[in-house]
Amino acid sequence: MNWKVGLVGLMAVGMVIMGGRWLMGREARVEKAEEKVEEDAELMIRASIPYWDQKEALASLWRHEGVFDEVALFWYYLGEDGEVRTYEYADEDTELVVKLKEAGMRVGAVISNLPEGEGAEWDSGRIERMLENDKSRKKHIDAVKEKLVEVGFDGVSIDYEAVKLDAKEGYGQFIEELTLELGSAGLFVGVAMHPATADDPGQGEFQDWRRIGEAADYLYVMGYGEHWDSSGPGPVASVEWVEEVVEYGINQGVDRRKIILGIPLYGYDWKLESDGPAEGLTYNEVEELRQRTGEQVRWDGLTQTPWFEHEEDGAEHQVWFEDGDSVMAKVKVAEKYGLGGVSFWRLGGEDEKVWRAMTRE
Repeated sequence: MNWKVGLVGLMAVGMVIMGGRWLMGREARVEKAEEKVEEDAELMIRASIPYWDQKEALASLWRHEGVFDEVALFWYYLGEDGEVRTYEYADEDTELVVKLKEAGMRVGAVISNLPEGEGAEWDSGRIERMLENDKSRKKHIDAVKEKLVEVGFDGVSIDYEAVKLDAKEGYGQFIEELTLELGSAGLFVGVAMHPATADDPGQGEFQDWRRIGEAADYLYVMGYGEHWDSSGPGPVASVEWVEEVVEYGINQGVDRRKIILGIPLYGYDWKLESDGPAEGLTYNEVEELRQRTGEQVRWDGLTQTPWFEHEEDGAEHQVWFEDGDSVMAKVKVAEKYGLGGVSFWRLGGEDEKVWRAMTRE
């Protein structure tokens, strides 16, 4: 069965089975989410710079520096002892931070719970240990503040992912305490939020949207991950799915101007009829693959995403990715719902058409 035809068919059958009740429910959520949209509110534009591709990412940023209001530098992770550790191959360049600020951009440090080392995975255990008691939380909060002041950052993005549900209460308390401490020093706090919808909480059940939304300055909502390297093929972030993620956050009571919508700039190449993971690709890598195979890009109107198929070593592959048109479709979602901004993951090898469309000149 053709995958695309099968997907559309299954969606149609499902909607018939669920009937008007599902449609009315979605319409009610949409109506609530679209209430009180601030007209003509300007989006804050955030760029993410990964340490493993920092040179190319920064080259892209400086080519289009007039586009960006905030830069997030992915340099740090939470150590086993609650301290803030710098990745071994990260270039912790204080002069870069100064230069970015002089260019009019706010600069935030990203701290994750993804440890150092090949094959490392998001580590819930070190988050749980940090949250254990007042002393352990304070130790980490002090370490975060010390690092921000030392390097000259304007604030922090807490990117703690795949944490166990049992940590929900402690995590909410940690964000409240962190924001109080950093806020007193004039530093902002942003929190990376797993995508969630009314029908699927995803990996973010440990995140209390309402509580975090009341405390933190920004919620960096991951508007990607609808399909991923170990899922079946499909769009990284279809427009309808992204809207459902946004609606979920707003309907949890989060101030829409605090929501910064994460938008992907990458794609995946899935080998069909294989149990192996898909290969993650930048837009430039996708384009190189397309040119090498001679395939034509197709546009899926339902999801507003480009895709194509190709054959390699006798195996069928399917590629879904993001280009200028699909990215701008998601920027329009942020505008439609009156969000505070958009955050691009990540710079380096993306479609240059994105920045031409985003230019404010």
